[in-house]
This record gives sequence, C-alpha cells and structure tokens, in this order.
Amino acid sequence: MNNLKNKIEEILVKAISECGISIPAGVQILKNSDRPDLSDFQSNIAMSLAKALKKNPRQIATEIVEKITDKDLTVSIDGPGFINIIVGNDFVSKIVSCETFSEHKLKNPKTIIVDYGGPNVAKSLHVGHLRPSIIGEALKNLARFVGHNVIGDAHLGDWGLPMGMIIASIKEKGLKLPLSVDELNPIYPEASKRSKVDEAFMATAQEETKKLQNGDKENREIWNSFRKTSVDDIKKTLSLLNIDFDLWLGESDANDDINMLVPEFRAKNFTKMSEGAEVIDLSDYPMNNSPVPPFIVVKSNGAVMYGMTDMGTLYDRVKRKHADIIWYVVDSRQSLHFHQVFSAAEITGVKGNAELEHLSFGSVLGPDGKPLKTRNGDNVSLIDLISSTIKFARNKVDENEKTKSLSELEKDEIARDVGVAAIKFADLINPRTTDYIFNLEKSVSFEGKTGPYILYTAVRIKSLLRDIKDDFANADIILSNKSDKALAMKLCEFDEAIEKSFDVRGVHILVQYIYELATIFNDFYHNCKIGPEENLPLKKSWLKLSQMTLTVFERFASIIKINIPERM
Repeated sequence: MNNLKNKIEEILVKAISECGISIPAGVQILKNSDRPDLSDFQSNIAMSLAKALKKNPRQIATEIVEKITDKDLTVSIDGPGFINIIVGNDFVSKIVSCETFSEHKLKNPKTIIVDYGGPNVAKSLHVGHLRPSIIGEALKNLARFVGHNVIGDAHLGDWGLPMGMIIASIKEKGLKLPLSVDELNPIYPEASKRSKVDEAFMATAQEETKKLQNGDKENREIWNSFRKTSVDDIKKTLSLLNIDFDLWLGESDANDDINMLVPEFRAKNFTKMSEGAEVIDLSDYPMNNSPVPPFIVVKSNGAVMYGMTDMGTLYDRVKRKHADIIWYVVDSRQSLHFHQVFSAAEITGVKGNAELEHLSFGSVLGPDGKPLKTRNGDNVSLIDLISSTIKFARNKVDENEKTKSLSELEKDEIARDVGVAAIKFADLINPRTTDYIFNLEKSVSFEGKTGPYILYTAVRIKSLLRDIKDDFANADIILSNKSDKALAMKLCEFDEAIEKSFDVRGVHILVQYIYELATIFNDFYHNCKIGPEENLPLKKSWLKLSQMTLTVFERFASIIKINIPERM
C-alpha cells in the first residue's frame, strides 16, 4: 500500500461521509495528480457522484472540501469539480520516516509454485528461453517479497520420444559416455530430422522410449548420463543471468503418478474412446466461446502425451507440495494446451482447490520486428545473446574514465553486472504479454529507460554515502524544496508498486516505478548539493533520503536478480 496516499484517502473518505454521501463500490477516490505542477493528488469523486446525487459536481466538490480541516493539506477545486490536494512537507516527512521497504509478512501466506524456464534436456538454450526464465524468476521473488511461500520449478523436458531418439542415436554410433555438451547437443536435431524420413529409425526410437519408460537398466543409465550433462550446462548458462530453481524436476518425475492416474480416470469413467484414443471430453469447457478438442489421456498407440505429464506433475504439486496457486510461465502459443489441462484437472478433481494460472508472454523480436534469429534463420542461442551483451557492456566500461584505474577482473565483473541488468530491464520494462524489440546498443546505454541507468544511479548513491561520513541514521526527515519532497513522495509509492505488480502478475509496473524513482533521485541530486550543505540537519536528512532510495534499489535488485556494483 501507499501509506501517504492511504492517509490522504482516509481524510477524503471521512469528509465525504460527513456530507452524508455513500461511495459506490469500485469508484476511484484518489489518484496521483495528472498535473504535479498544480497538486500532489487529485480526486474526481464529485464527477463520479454527480449523476446519482443529481447535483452539479462542483457543488458536491465544494461540500466535500468544506469538511476537510486538516492543516497539513491545501485543498482547492478546479474546473467542473476536480479536487486538488497539496500535501504539506511535515505530513510527507512523517509518513516517509516510517517506511522500511521490508518484505511483507502475511497472516495466511499461500504456497505458490512457479513453473518457468522449461528447458529441454539435450537441447541448447536459445532466445526463446529468455523471457520465461527472466519473467518467472522475477515473479517468484516478487511473490516471496509479498510474503508467500514460493517454490520455483524448472519442469525440465526430459521424457518422451526425444529421449528415445537420443538413446537410439547414441547406441547406433557407439558413443562413449559421458558425452560432452558439444557431443550431445547435435544429436537430437539430427535424430529428429532423420525420424521424419527414416521409418526404421523412428520405430527404433519408439522402442527405446518404451524401454526407458519401463525402467530398462541400460537405457536408464544412458539417459541419466546425458541428462546430467545437459542439466549441468543449463545451470551454468542460467547462472549468468542469476537464475536458479528450487526444484529441477522433470517430466520424468511425473511417470509414476501418470501410471496411477490413468487407471483411476478409467475407473471413475472420466475417459471415453475417440478414434482409438482414450480422451476426456471438454465440450462443456469452451475457450473464448469456441469448442476445444478433448484432452488426450492415452493415444491410440498406447503412449501418453505431455498433457498427461502436466496432469501427473499437477497431482504431485497439489497432493504432496500442497500448492494453493500454480503459475505456468509459458508463452501464449500454449494457451489451448493449458486450457485443456486445467479443464481436465477440474473434471477429474486433480487440481483440488488450487488456483491454476497460465501467465503467457510475448516474443523477443529483432530490429526488423520479427522473432529474433541469426542470419541463417536459426534461433539465437541464449549464451550468445548473453555473451554479446556483456561484451558490449565491457566496451562501455572501457570507455568510462571513472573505471580506467580498475583491474581487468573488476572491469569484467562490472561488465557482467551491466550486461545482465541491460537484458533483464529491457525485457521486464514491457508488459508481460507484449512483444518487444531487443536493441543491444539501446539496452546497454547509461541513459534513458535502461538497466545500466538504474545501476548508475544506485552506484552514484553508494559513492555519495562512501564519501560523506556524517552519521545520519537517526536524522529527522526535513523537506525544504520541490526536489526532496518529490523524492520522499516517490519513496512512499514503493509498496504500492509491489502490490500492483503482484496483483496483475506483471513486474513492468515495479520496473517503471524504479525508473521514475531513479529520474526523481537524479533531479534531487543535482538540485540539492549535499556535500557542501552547511545546514547539518538538512544535510543529514538528504543523506537519509539517499540511503532510503538505495535501499529501494537493492530491494528491486533482489527481486529481478541483478547485482549493483560498488563502482562503475
């Protein structure tokens, strides 16, 4: 919540009540002013009430304003009935002094499982894994900050026919285990391509898949070996983006639950036969008023599809991990799939009382406005995207006069911090469901709406606090001008930005807030000359506001997982 805004709203609601007016549900009472040069807050409540009360909105506004007697507020009426409110400096000081920016504590926290990343074993990570990994990591940490118990699960693609293709290829070629990443990664693309034209190879792959899923010792050993090689490589790549999972479970972990659920679905008559397959009818669960295909439990050849893998995973999450909410951070192309899974889970009771949410997202586009690809039309590998961004950031660091005296190792560390912040901020500043164009040069800029700009501002505060040794821990907040008041008021909005981001499952609200805070702080820094200020209480107040701003940046960094260097 915004404690400052809430206090003003309480005063306004009291005044409206004293006028004998009831406020309809859902009506906005107070908002930040559209004209900050004229007021801090504004209320259009009189306009909203005019029709119901059959009164002129300006008359309503006048009656409300007459009931507001708080000396800390300057209240006026503008136009047809807009109520403008200017908050006194002492009032703002009192509220901001109580802000701690700490993690929230809930009386009844929920258990939330975040399914994100979705890497596939034996396949290199590519740019398509960027958004689910970054968004999922940020949402996971945001939910923790709000006070919930949160579990992040990678949900590895490590089961099914692709594994059989890899095993068949390894056996055919007589490859010695363990394989290196470079040896492993080409196997599946080649096997997949071959399976489309070589029926004998496809039959072999299907047989190897069946043996694997039935527990064949040799196939399990091969699978365990290349799975470990692949997962270790995935962890290494994602660690560059400061991304990690609480659980590294895969589709394979759902196998036993699938084998339990299939006969249970049959016994309870949830399934029916359709073209040789066993399905759950979803005719009563349309999507956007359109009918959807049935949920396939068992294919006509006796195999299960990944819908049942999701069902088995869901069963485990609800029954054993006691999930109250499950977020699936998966791209929008899987909307139909999740509609089918969620519907079937409701029909069968597998979901229990858990809330299931598909948090879809848009695509990363190149400068041409099309999905980001290499010149050959292939997916850009994730490691190449990360490396090129960090390399570009390193060039920026080398050009900076302030970092020329640093060691090569220190420059490398700064470049990594800047590169990762550039990638994450460029993604998260956009609403989750929209596409965005990744512009390397723009994202690494130290000016504008970028990650490096946020880091630059935070490092500026660190330098300020390092250079000035005054003890300001117990200082009172004193507001003396527009710049320090604007900063104090913006700091009061942090919790509101956190809660709004959580409510809409969109970190872009928090990211936009942080950018605005950085802009306001830099204006404050330029207008309030802290170092030479002779008024010691005021100087300490400015230092305390600076420390509070840094604390907010650090909270933000812990949520999206970026590092703030000491110097840059």
